Formats: sequence, structure tokens, C-alpha cells
Amino acid sequence: MCHRTVGLMQNGIESAGIATVSVSMAPYLTLATGVPRALYVRLPFGNPFGEPGNVERQRTVLEGTLRWIYEAPERNCLYRLVVSWRRTHKPG
Repeated sequence: MCHRTVGLMQNGIESAGIATVSVSMAPYLTLATGVPRALYVRLPFGNPFGEPGNVERQRTVLEGTLRWIYEAPERNCLYRLVVSWRRTHKPG
């Protein structure tokens, strides 16, 4: 999905009083849209929460995202969550 579209949607939702956080793999594009809050994860495009089946990694990203709703100091803030892609993970 287009980063600009997500930014516009996020700002519209925020104007209704609902806090939002973008999960981004392209922070420079995300910040350019003026989003309220964004979480940067250095993971492959299409996998913002990590490897399929890696529940622990997915939970880490989700918890980081929810925490950033409360901890972002101002608008258009980016937080980098340090996670890595492990190709050796076996689902199940």
C-alpha cells in the first residue's frame, strides 16, 4: 500500500480521536507523510511483523507498536524497534 495513503488514513483516524502507529520498513517515506507515530522495523517488505509462524517475534513487534502509542513524545515521531530476520526459524 502507498505510504502516502497510509499516512492520510492515519491522520484521518487520529482526527477522530483514535491513536495510531504505522509499522514501517521505509522510515524516510513514512516520516515524509507526516504521520503521528511510526515504528521502524528492519525486516523484509511484506513481513512487518517477522517470519510467518514466529509468534514470539510477532508479539515483540505488536507490543512495541502498542507501547509507542503511549511513549511517542510528539507528532511525526519514529522509533526503531531492533528486531532481525532469522531465516532458520521453523514454524510450528
